[in-house]
Amino acid sequence: MIVTIPATMLKEFMEGFYRFENNGPKFRSWALNMQPDFPQPGFYQAYFKEWGLDAPKE
Repeated sequence: MIVTIPATMLKEFMEGFYRFENNGPKFRSWALNMQPDFPQPGFYQAYFKEWGLDAPKE
């Protein structure tokens, strides 16, 4: 997921995010379900190359 937040709204966003984290479902617990080495579509590979990053693992 790619999220874009204007710099002028970042502080407010992060305050809300942490408030929700403390009072609502725990986001960090979701990380256990993430699979970072899944096969990625071709457009991801193109983005990585364009951004000068290492290609995703196959």
